[in-house]
Amino acid sequence: MTRQQALNEIESSCKTQFENALNELDKAGIIYFISEVKRTLTTQLLYALQGRLKIGNDIDMPFETLRRLCKENGAREPGKDIITKTLQSNHFSGKAIDIVPVIGSAIQWTYTDANKNLFQSIAEIMKRNGFRWGGDWEGWKDYPHYEM
Repeated sequence: MTRQQALNEIESSCKTQFENALNELDKAGIIYFISEVKRTLTTQLLYALQGRLKIGNDIDMPFETLRRLCKENGAREPGKDIITKTLQSNHFSGKAIDIVPVIGSAIQWTYTDANKNLFQSIAEIMKRNGFRWGGDWEGWKDYPHYEM
């Protein structure tokens, strides 16, 4: 998603803080990818299914079916990791953003020892601009997620 697309989707009460945070990220030389702002309930449901499918002969939903549904509904390519644990989301109203670092040309979807400093640098800037970070949540962490 482009910067302008994200700015167009974000809820108006968050727009100034989001734009300020993006400007700070750019000024700091951090390369990032904005994966999502607004999200439909269908997309949220598809994300909630990821990582919960049984792999083997007793598949509840064939993985290819999930892949097709994600593509048809504009959701990211499915993986085997759980990427959300709820059907409630501030993405519905445009008050949440998913941002991940980029190293070289590789989008860093997963928080690792190799990229944790970049995730944390993004988080510091986003938090300074009023966003809460999913990486600070108790229990399950959502490192790409920021919300107001």
